[in-house]
Amino acid sequence: MSAKKKESNRKPGVNLILRKPIGASKSFSFTKVIVGASGERKQKKHDCEALKSINNGYKKGVILYNDALDLLENVRKSELEKLKLQLGYSSGNPSNSTNKSIINRYLAEEYSKRKSLKDRTKEQIKYEFHAVLKILGPDVSLLKDDRDTIYYQILGNTHYSSESKSRLVCRFNALLKFLNRPFTIPKIHIQKSAKIPHITEEELKTFLNALGRDEDKVAARIIFYTGLRSGELFGLEGNDVDYTDRVITVERQLTRDLLVQKPKNNKERDVVFPAKVTKDIKKWCVLPDSYKRENVATFSRRFLKASRKVWGIDKTKDISAHDIRRSFAIHMLGRGFSITEISFLLGDSEKVVRMYYAGYSANKELLNRMRERLG
Repeated sequence: MSAKKKESNRKPGVNLILRKPIGASKSFSFTKVIVGASGERKQKKHDCEALKSINNGYKKGVILYNDALDLLENVRKSELEKLKLQLGYSSGNPSNSTNKSIINRYLAEEYSKRKSLKDRTKEQIKYEFHAVLKILGPDVSLLKDDRDTIYYQILGNTHYSSESKSRLVCRFNALLKFLNRPFTIPKIHIQKSAKIPHITEEELKTFLNALGRDEDKVAARIIFYTGLRSGELFGLEGNDVDYTDRVITVERQLTRDLLVQKPKNNKERDVVFPAKVTKDIKKWCVLPDSYKRENVATFSRRFLKASRKVWGIDKTKDISAHDIRRSFAIHMLGRGFSITEISFLLGDSEKVVRMYYAGYSANKELLNRMRERLG
């Protein structure tokens, strides 16, 4: 059979092939095979974070060969489903062209302008909106159906976990706002684990020694003692700080897309800071805007690297900038602050703060104070 005839017999589609280590190679790999409408076949190496992680464990001897095969087969299926959705070859792709055109228009208008977004991030966003299409199916319309119909369509879907559904609700609500619908879908609140990554005040000193840059050390101390979000810290200006009353007025944030926006949930607030971080705040406020714009999207990775230097591969000590903020909340609980007070300082609702932090017991300092009161 001629090559041209072979090509014409191939069905359009996409496949992902797992390549095993051969010879001196000690790495597994994926090959993406795409057959176009005219039967032409293209193949290309396909990378993902899960593949890198498993290869790393296999090389170090932490993951055995057969275990790596089992893990990678699950990864292969998951990645293949993503590829099918992205390329339009999924059997679950809905026939509702109206929903599809709405989503394509939304993606074009909202994300094409964001040149700072990485391609990987854009692909993840696109995948999540394809998941929205899959959940809606051919019968539910973003334009016509009411809130309850759309909401129960999400809740009734068994393909996605509760965590994934919670994330997808945000995508649904973005679309509903884009269409000027008079409602949004209630958020799905997930009960968080009591073991969220955090550090104590003593561990902060060790962590700071592992950070290379002085600016990162300053940022870590400010976040630990004020609870600012990283975007709020990078949006901080000198005239936002009252050094006499030791108060920071939080009224803006700098996003990773380098956009200056109001704080999350549009909650402007005042945060009191202890005297011990006054010098750090002064140092931070005189940093040039160019430094802040260059580092807002990357400095949290340096926190993770520093935490792994100190504590190794320990998920409870994988500390990002946001985990330093969480450490502030847990530290405040130990100092006797109430959920209401902490929610005000963090700029979060009491419901969210209780969901994250109510399970934490008070530290020795608070217990000793309670014993003194009890006599």
